[in-house]
Amino acid sequence: MIQKTVQHEDLTVLRRFKTSPVLEIARKTFLHDLCNVKRLLITLFLMILVPFFGILLVDKNLIPDMTTLTGFLGLLVFIYTYGLVFPIIIIMSGTPLISDELNNGTMLTLISKPIRREGIYLGKFIALFAYGTLLSFVSMYIVSLTGFVRYQFFDSLAFFWIHFSYSFIVLILFGGISIGISAFFNRPRNAMMIPLIIVIFSFLIELFIKQTIMWSTAIGENSFYEDFQFYHFDISYHMANVYLWMVNQAVPSASDEWGLFLLMFGVYKIVHPYVCNFWGCAQVPRPVYSGFYPPILSGVLMVLLGIIILLVGLFYLKKRDIYSN
Repeated sequence: MIQKTVQHEDLTVLRRFKTSPVLEIARKTFLHDLCNVKRLLITLFLMILVPFFGILLVDKNLIPDMTTLTGFLGLLVFIYTYGLVFPIIIIMSGTPLISDELNNGTMLTLISKPIRREGIYLGKFIALFAYGTLLSFVSMYIVSLTGFVRYQFFDSLAFFWIHFSYSFIVLILFGGISIGISAFFNRPRNAMMIPLIIVIFSFLIELFIKQTIMWSTAIGENSFYEDFQFYHFDISYHMANVYLWMVNQAVPSASDEWGLFLLMFGVYKIVHPYVCNFWGCAQVPRPVYSGFYPPILSGVLMVLLGIIILLVGLFYLKKRDIYSN
């Protein structure tokens, strides 16, 4: 009787695996590889660290023009949380999902079961996407609620939805890059290098370089950034472009408080219009929206880039030899 019960349970598990193999892979990956309590708490702490303590430690009354939570913290959250910390978490969580299986030889065990390689690959991506969505939702909920409780910002709900919605673009881009590149490498450390370099260059090194090439022009001339059309290949420009559009749709006044910081991303550029007064006329530098790309197109391009790299990785995984170490 006991043997029959065990056989029945095994059959039930096998049926469940056969009916939804992709979701079963996603469930196990999410619960066992990604979402343990210790890992979740550490990553949430890192995501809210700077914005949370910014709300608690900075007195808003010292900055009287700051009337919105988006204006107060938006640029900081864009650079720190969704420019650096969140992409790095996704990369470090996503790249081992395929490369670890290849390195340990467990991929051979998986493909010996009634599931195809693309099912394993898609299940891993779904798990990573769910994990990133959970991180973004909880972290932005905490920051938004803290901002509302401490300063009663009227746009706290808008702040939450702006950043939670924006996180999906970040997730598809860097999740696609992470999973796609991991299919080419057997060692997670090697797979992490390329996407980490992209993040660090785009949201740290390039910002300092861009400030120079956006300003280093004579009056009346375009910047080097515009003349050489660097914006076509500039991830930080496209991400800032779509982010600024989302902010302006929900809280139009928020970006007015960011000043020249938007020059760092190429979203604004310097023009020199003539300004006349009692003493005469002179060309005065003034930042204006650059408009190199429509914001929605920038968002679509970033999503497409993530999807293309994800599909390239899938194609390579289907063709490559898999062996046990």
